[in-house]
Amino acid sequence: MATTALLGANSNIANDQGGDAFFAGNTDVGEEITRLPPVYANDGYSVNVSFEDSNGVAVTSVSIPDNSNFNYSVGTDNVTITQQNDPFSVSYSCLMDDYTIQTFTSDTDALAASDPALLTLISLSIPDPITIEESHVFTTSGGDITLNQANHFKAQDFISKVQALA
Repeated sequence: MATTALLGANSNIANDQGGDAFFAGNTDVGEEITRLPPVYANDGYSVNVSFEDSNGVAVTSVSIPDNSNFNYSVGTDNVTITQQNDPFSVSYSCLMDDYTIQTFTSDTDALAASDPALLTLISLSIPDPITIEESHVFTTSGGDITLNQANHFKAQDFISKVQALA
């Protein structure tokens, strides 16, 4: 018996990033999907998916995948995927007031530095690649189903951080 996935309510998904394959298929709530909507890392998104077997009958159990980048809330025939653990890292290379260079993993740490204190930002290193293809393999009473999803680094969030450090 095959399992199909139906898109449920979702919020804060990413826009059409470079022609993401999700947008070429069904994108409305209640429609059958073969791919999850793309998301931005740590952007407070939520995606709900319900499952049914090939005869249109709701499945009776769902097991979540082993994927530490995401949080799952499981129902009898559905799952909600929410805020993830951010798989992307950045580093801030900064000139300090004693003219040494220090590297920080957050803008907050750079701004809080003292003795030596922050003088200015030299560079921000962002991840490469900025998109990770994630796979979610759900085991249901109707069979296994794999849904892939693009996980994007949200560079726009760093504009104000860079401006504050410059």
